[in-house]
Amino acid sequence: MIIALFIFLLSIIIELLTIGFLLSKIEININNLEITRKNNKFYLEDFRGNINIYVFRNLKSFNIKIYKSYFKFLGIKMPYNKFFKLYRYKTIDEIIIKNFEKIKKYIKDLCNKKINLDIEKIKLNLDVGTENSLLTAILVAIISIVIPIIIRNQIDEYDIQKYNYKVSPNYFNINNIKIKLEIIFYIETYDLIEEINLNK
Repeated sequence: MIIALFIFLLSIIIELLTIGFLLSKIEININNLEITRKNNKFYLEDFRGNINIYVFRNLKSFNIKIYKSYFKFLGIKMPYNKFFKLYRYKTIDEIIIKNFEKIKKYIKDLCNKKINLDIEKIKLNLDVGTENSLLTAILVAIISIVIPIIIRNQIDEYDIQKYNYKVSPNYFNINNIKIKLEIIFYIETYDLIEEINLNK
């Protein structure tokens, strides 16, 4: 009788945890992302962020701190080269490069609103340059038009204090770009799982 009751209670707990996870939301907080492009190659200068999981959308349950070459979970530091030993990833930019096509597909789905994305904050600084000063000026103008369109497509109400960007030209007559990004956004776990299953 006691064993049966224990199994019954355990099954209820597991079921509640499963429902809680399916009804949870994921908060992705990128505190600092710095990327530069020189000589046709991208370099990740710095990366700091957090992933928080809220069970039943409100109860904060897990926190993962992410850095350029390692992450922390439950206070334990785990280098990528150990965690992803099979794939031999050493830094987060290697993970992005190796999975670029999948990431590009997810970004496209986000832009098409196939995945619901709730952006709480975004701060973007872009420094752009090309070998031609006129081309640099035109490129900066185009980017300055495109970025607000993308941002407004993802938010319901625009607030300049929460959503701002700056695009600056540099006239060194070399092809380079520097990106600095801070962003906080939420994804519903169910939407993410569904999209991953569709892309398997």
